[in-house]
Amino acid sequence: MKEIRIDGIAVTIHLPKIKNPSVVIMCHGFASCKDSLHRIEIAEKFCTSGFATLRFDFYGHGKSYGSFEEFTISKGIEDLKTILDWVEKQKNLNSKKIGVQGSSLGGTIAMLTAAQDERIKCLATWGSPIRFSELLTGKMVKSFEKKGFFELESGLRIGKCLYNNMKKHVIARAVEKIALPLLIIHGREDNIVHFTNALDIYKFAKGPKKLQLIDDVGHDLKNVPRVVDLTLGWFKRWLS
Repeated sequence: MKEIRIDGIAVTIHLPKIKNPSVVIMCHGFASCKDSLHRIEIAEKFCTSGFATLRFDFYGHGKSYGSFEEFTISKGIEDLKTILDWVEKQKNLNSKKIGVQGSSLGGTIAMLTAAQDERIKCLATWGSPIRFSELLTGKMVKSFEKKGFFELESGLRIGKCLYNNMKKHVIARAVEKIALPLLIIHGREDNIVHFTNALDIYKFAKGPKKLQLIDDVGHDLKNVPRVVDLTLGWFKRWLS
C-alpha cells in the first residue's frame, strides 16, 4: 500500500504481486472519503485477487485539495479523469483494462465519466442515483437560494455551486451512452437513494449489464460481503 498525491488528489495504491495487473479505481460517496475501514478492506481484497486498486479522495473530501463547499459534479469528473491520466502513464499497470467501482454519488460520477471516456472498460455502482432531484429536499433548495449554501448536521456546508452544477448533468442521457459492462447493485431498503434509481439505470444502459437488488439492506453497501463478492466477480469476468 502506497500513499501518493496526483495534482492535489490524495491517492492510496494497492499493488498485487503480479506483472501488468488490471486496475480498479474506487470512488467514494458524497461527504465520505477513501479511508473508511471497510473501503480499505475491500481494496485489499481486490488487490489480493490480482487487481491494482486505487482509492482516492474527491475534491474537498478527505485529504485532497479544495474546499468541500466548492465541490461539484464536474470537479468529481475532472478528478476521476486525472486518475485515469495517471494510470495510463504507468508502465507497470494495464491501462487497457480499467474498472471503476462507485459508491452512491461516486457511482454517478463514474457513469458520467464513462459516457465521456472510453478508458473505463467496466463499471460497478453501489446505491447510485440517476436523479439528482431525489437528493435535494425543499429545505435544501430554499437554503441554497437564500443563503447560498446548506449546512449538514456535521457542520459541513454544501455550496450552491453543487446545486447549480447538478442541473448541467442529465444522468439518464449519460447512461444511454454507456456500452461497457455495468453492474448495478442497490439495497431494497435504501432510504436515501430509492432502489427505483437502479431499475432506471438498468433500463437506460446499453451494454452488458446486471442488476442486483439486495433484500434487507439500506444505502451503505460496503459492509455487505455479498456486494463485495458480486463486484469482484464482475471485475474478474470483464477485466481478466
